[in-house]
Amino acid sequence: MRNRFVLLAIILVFAGCKKVEEPKGGLEVFFIRHAETIANLTGEHNEKNLKLFSVDGLDQILKLKKSLKDYKFDNIIVSPLWRTQKTILPFLSANSLHAEVWPEFTECCWQEEKDIEGSDSIKTGAVIEIADSQLIKYRDAESHYEIFNTNNYKDGVNQVKKGFELFMDRFGNTNKKVLLVGHFHSGSAFLKMLLGKDSDENLELENAKISHLIQNKNGTFKINYLNK
Repeated sequence: MRNRFVLLAIILVFAGCKKVEEPKGGLEVFFIRHAETIANLTGEHNEKNLKLFSVDGLDQILKLKKSLKDYKFDNIIVSPLWRTQKTILPFLSANSLHAEVWPEFTECCWQEEKDIEGSDSIKTGAVIEIADSQLIKYRDAESHYEIFNTNNYKDGVNQVKKGFELFMDRFGNTNKKVLLVGHFHSGSAFLKMLLGKDSDENLELENAKISHLIQNKNGTFKINYLNK
């Protein structure tokens, strides 16, 4: 009888020492491409046109502010470019929220030539201009500067990959809801990284529409909806 009690005690000790696996999944990623600019409308991509919204773009910003009012986000991330900041500012202002600038999600990866070798380093440039310093903040000391290594497609992919790694280190396998306001090409590259897709084909991300990805328990992601 005594031996049985000893054996039972040993079993209970080993059962108590068994490693408990931490639950994975739960992260929800929301993505919005900026509102339509004159550059989107005309196909003429110069500095002036990239900073001006079309009539439809201005209407999209107002509609977006209304459609986002029922969403609750733990964090909001925005590309450093003017058109992304200006797209989300009315929503931030109306709801007393703030966003973080992540320069890794600036626009890139638009080049048709995919085989040119990229650089291993990420080059930075001028200080990023913040549209409203009360509502949009720098993520950290490294996020104050523009990224300039978008000379070719692979440079751009490396840039987005860095942002993806930072994003997953901070938010992966949490129950947080994170909104990213970005661009057609770099946004598509980021979402494909979440989905584990190794393809040059872009997702058809529409201006000022909401897309939603959910992290599964095994750590992978699935699309809940695109362009809502």
